[in-house]
Amino acid sequence: MPWFRVIQHLLPHSTAWSVTAEKKLRNFALALAEAPATFRTFVDEVWEEVFPEYTTHLSEWEREGGIFVNAADSDATRREKVDAWWKADGGQSPTDIEDVLHDSGFTELFVHECWSTVGPPTWVARDPGDYTEIPAIGTVQCSACDWGSYEQPQCSSGFDTSGGVDDGDPITQWQCDDLVANDPGYLVNSNLTRRAPPAPPDDSTKWPYFIYVSGEVLSTDVNDWPIIINTRRAEIERLLLKHCPTQHWIVLAVRWIAPVDIFSDDFDDSFE
Repeated sequence: MPWFRVIQHLLPHSTAWSVTAEKKLRNFALALAEAPATFRTFVDEVWEEVFPEYTTHLSEWEREGGIFVNAADSDATRREKVDAWWKADGGQSPTDIEDVLHDSGFTELFVHECWSTVGPPTWVARDPGDYTEIPAIGTVQCSACDWGSYEQPQCSSGFDTSGGVDDGDPITQWQCDDLVANDPGYLVNSNLTRRAPPAPPDDSTKWPYFIYVSGEVLSTDVNDWPIIINTRRAEIERLLLKHCPTQHWIVLAVRWIAPVDIFSDDFDDSFE
């Protein structure tokens, strides 16, 4: 009872304050001596809280680090993301950004600089148009078709005149939601307005301000791009916006797919 001894020595030296005999003062001192032991245990537990594998406040660390959490993430996956956040040293080189992506589970993604030809006498920047699409936005998506087709959207309102007769049936208009109607292939500012995001510049002097995220080898062939489940798209974009230089455009040369269930009704009870 080391803490009881400390309290005993702090009391006045007199018979009234003696705690050697069994009395209420001794019981009070014994109870008081339990508190510092609890404090010591608590301090040890606080130290363990800084380690992702031991922390009991995982949600608080995720909120502190701005870590995107998927509903399907296991406890181990969430702790790995916190660990990756702790390990990130703040560098913005391609290697540093790659490390952040790989530590977060995106091992198929690599970061490429803007240069297609590196070193003197020639430094040639990649044309971002080879990896992106012009953003499309509007209130109506248009396509070429004749008035008699109900399956195709029209650029202007009207009525069905198939057979040269106006029977008064309106043709259904396919409407956009005033946001980007296609995937331009680069991160844009989703400002929820009708303004289209800026298209990649044609000026080659601006091309050095692009960063490309794709497979280990950057290809202009879409079929060579890595495949990523689209449920993790927001997480990838958040990581890139957080760690990439703010003056750079971020091109995501990847193919997004919807998650596919590996089980179907073909499996019976005998399958394990």
